[in-house]
Amino acid sequence: MNIEEFRVHGKEMVDIICDYYANVDKMPPMSTAKPGYLFNLLPHQAPEMPETFGKIQHDMRTKIMPGITHWQSGNFFGWFPASTSFPSIIGDMYSDMFNAIGFNWICSPTVTELETIVMDWLGKLVGLDKRFLSFNEDGSEAAGGGVIRGNASEAMLVAMLAGRKRMLLHIKAKADNSDSFDEQLLKPHLVAYCSDQTHSSGQKGASILGCKQV
Repeated sequence: MNIEEFRVHGKEMVDIICDYYANVDKMPPMSTAKPGYLFNLLPHQAPEMPETFGKIQHDMRTKIMPGITHWQSGNFFGWFPASTSFPSIIGDMYSDMFNAIGFNWICSPTVTELETIVMDWLGKLVGLDKRFLSFNEDGSEAAGGGVIRGNASEAMLVAMLAGRKRMLLHIKAKADNSDSFDEQLLKPHLVAYCSDQTHSSGQKGASILGCKQV
């Protein structure tokens, strides 16, 4: 697909998205597809030749759409609400356009700095203490800060990892001989305390970290 083809099909895609949202509340929110339904509808090897945009759209309507649970439907009340909006879709288009990889600041300064600023916005919105923010009011670097995670399970794992590290440092500081302290021996004995309402990512995080869950 060249630039001019993308220009045409990109505009078509906006119309397809608008039509979907205009009609999503009229569709059953839960899919009625049976497990394994897609296996016999798709090739069993990766295609070697490209297909037209029209053929792809036909496959989307006849093969992919029947297995979609419509999280954006006004009639969907399961799990938690999806957070897509028209502004976020446009934001995704910008993100895909730049396709910047934010390994560190030099990889793309805007990516790192924008994330840091927006996380401070969020911290202030939810009333976090200033010690959790990246910047002081004068713009100087503070001791806090946060990052945007890809999903809830990843965020849970990172939070548990940070909690484990902090506890290990705390135990090491109290040890009689910190030089001989072996955190690898202690890690399997650490415990993650969760309520009976904790998301399943809590159990997954504990399993990945190798600690017990209570």
